Amino acid sequence: LLCLRRGYRPLRGPRDEGEAAHVRSLPVGAYIVVQRWWWQQAIKDPPDDLELLHDGSTLLVLRRR
Repeated sequence: LLCLRRGYRPLRGPRDEGEAAHVRSLPVGAYIVVQRWWWQQAIKDPPDDLELLHDGSTLLVLRRR
């Protein structure tokens, strides 16, 4: 899920598969909450401007800076 300040929206779905380019287009301050296995599989080249806030066993929580 992408957690924007105004709410959550899916990172992947019928029309949005979620890619590094999509994550790069998020505004500064956007939070990204994803399952670790999916992030590692789908986002092969993560943007450099992400700050890791929480590295749990299942979820990654990142913020775009």
